[in-house]
Amino acid sequence: MINVAIIGVGNSSNLHIPFIEAADELKLTHVLERKATKDNSVAKDKWKHLEPFTVVNKYEDILNDSSVQLVVITTSNTSHYDLTKEALKHGKNVVIEKPITPSSEQALELADLATKNDLILAVFHNRRYDGDFLTVSKLIKEGKLGEISSFESRFDRYRPTPKSGWREENAPGSGVLFDLGSHLIDQAVNLFGKPQQISAIVQNSRQKGDLNVDDSFLVHLHYNNKIPLTFTAGASVLACFNDQLRYKVSGTEGSFLKYGFDVQEAQIKDGLKALDTKFGVDDKSAYGTYTSSDLKTETIETTKGAWIDFYRNVAKSINKTEPLAVDPYSAALTIRLIELAHQSAKEGRRIDIS
Repeated sequence: MINVAIIGVGNSSNLHIPFIEAADELKLTHVLERKATKDNSVAKDKWKHLEPFTVVNKYEDILNDSSVQLVVITTSNTSHYDLTKEALKHGKNVVIEKPITPSSEQALELADLATKNDLILAVFHNRRYDGDFLTVSKLIKEGKLGEISSFESRFDRYRPTPKSGWREENAPGSGVLFDLGSHLIDQAVNLFGKPQQISAIVQNSRQKGDLNVDDSFLVHLHYNNKIPLTFTAGASVLACFNDQLRYKVSGTEGSFLKYGFDVQEAQIKDGLKALDTKFGVDDKSAYGTYTSSDLKTETIETTKGAWIDFYRNVAKSINKTEPLAVDPYSAALTIRLIELAHQSAKEGRRIDIS
């Protein structure tokens, strides 16, 4: 059994606890909650069904506890680098919320440190385990789409008013490109590897709040394949549609179209357990559509979403029985592409990627 300490009790932690609870090889033993007292603890209130676990106020208490094998960091982006570095220096395996760090230089440093110390550093790119992404990945691997020419991945919403919180403050790693864009770009890297060029529009489209904090983006990743491929990652907060486009993929043998978001986050909020047979199952009305080169159309059942597989893989990687799926070097590449997207938007040009 791998003893787990979770750092932070905010909203992000709610996306980790259900899978730490459900994974056979993991056990929650410690929580860092800086403002907790003997009589008042958010962790004890939210996760009392997982007791006994120890709530501490100081990070050092976790770092110096030899029983803790895995540290899960769910705090704000600006804290990721320091917390992760200290954990790795103290011999702890780490799961870190995306984005790994606000800079690719920091990300590469942490990846090198984990490798040097023979430790696992896994970035929570759980969207690799979305049912819709698993579906489109399967179609590509099976060759049903042929050579891919265009791949559009979107995460649009209608939020005309900014939310309060650190994600919309002018700080390193803030803005929607670091927040949602890191997921979409990670999917591109996972499917197609490193692109050759990048072009982007990154902006505050609402013109509200701090105008230096982006709320929308359109990023084009250009691949110089035999059939040239453009991967488009997009997000808007002014998309007022009942059915939001998620994927639009075209290739030499067919196309795939999918609307609606993966169900797992909503199911967590509704209290559905990760091991429930309904967890991760898409509604039939939201299934995607495949059109072949002879223009015949068929409905494609959405593969069951499996965020739990992220944590199962982490456990197996710690136990040396399976390679790490989301390695920190691919996460560092994602951050580098985000940096270049910001540069492209600022300079108004397409940038070569070395």
